Amino acid sequence: MTASKITSPFPQRFTDRQRARYIRQGKDLVEEETQIQFRLGDLTLKMVPVQHTGTSDQRDVFPVPDRCADEIGINVHTLLGYRHVSVKWPPKHRAPGVS
Repeated sequence: MTASKITSPFPQRFTDRQRARYIRQGKDLVEEETQIQFRLGDLTLKMVPVQHTGTSDQRDVFPVPDRCADEIGINVHTLLGYRHVSVKWPPKHRAPGVS
């Protein structure tokens, strides 16, 4: 059985250096996106902190993020998802480069 060569999915016109630069830029953008999502989740937590009552706080939480989401131009469920992740991953547990 002969080994087949794995070909790059990048067009031949890209040099290795160009590919590396594009990949690095893409990784930087993903990191930036991750940080923005955490910042939005953290902001939502500042507006409506977690209540440790033993019951789901979703019903009490919804009106504030709903209004905020409308005003900043994001889906409320996306914003609530960011809030949920921020609750589960507080700043002290976050690591750069991990989305």
